[in-house]
Amino acid sequence: MKVILLFCFLAILSFLGCKTNSTSIEDTLIEKCISAHGGIDNWTSLTNTIYRKDITLFDKEGKIEKIISQKHRYSKNPDLSGTIEWADSINRKITYSGESAFKTNGTKKENSSQAALNTFNSAYYVLNMPWKLLDESAEISYLGLDTILNIKVVHTLRIIYPSEDQKDVWEYYLDEKNYSLVANMVHHGSTYSLITNDEFVSYKDLKFNSKRTSYMVDSLGDVLYLRAKYEYVFE
Repeated sequence: MKVILLFCFLAILSFLGCKTNSTSIEDTLIEKCISAHGGIDNWTSLTNTIYRKDITLFDKEGKIEKIISQKHRYSKNPDLSGTIEWADSINRKITYSGESAFKTNGTKKENSSQAALNTFNSAYYVLNMPWKLLDESAEISYLGLDTILNIKVVHTLRIIYPSEDQKDVWEYYLDEKNYSLVANMVHHGSTYSLITNDEFVSYKDLKFNSKRTSYMVDSLGDVLYLRAKYEYVFE
């Protein structure tokens, strides 16, 4: 058994194309994934991003619960700032600048809050995958090959952010052959959510998601029910 395990480990190293012992499997996979999505140079030079995000939420019976259309604007010139706008009964907006965020409901501006900051950070984090995997605060480990939705063979990276108050555990799934980011699963409290990247679009020489699907799943990744569909339209 030990010989078989050793052989499998060496095969993975060879498959990933690791050139030196100093290059970890995790680093190699992230490098290949970022390259598959347009590279680090194109992402670093991206100063402005504008897109519409259409969200359709479903209940456990599969009925539409809510439809939301948001407008996202981000700028890194020179420091990160941005807004997220949408409307339900009134117009709503989250504004981020100088490491704080506040919400505006109609004409009423609220004080800066952690809730508004969390919403902004979450949206920006999702947009900038896989490049955000380079964050130094992330603890990354390679879990090997796995199969998601019983059809797709993937490399699995587990991500933990020890500095965060909420100890969510993320798993990111990279296509076995071309290393693009095809899905992720997050364990938050007692729940698990699997989000698949169904279609991609080229935007400013970068490969971004254009359609995604979110499922509530169990700890084994088996689907319990469809939770949401997302569509991204870049400008």
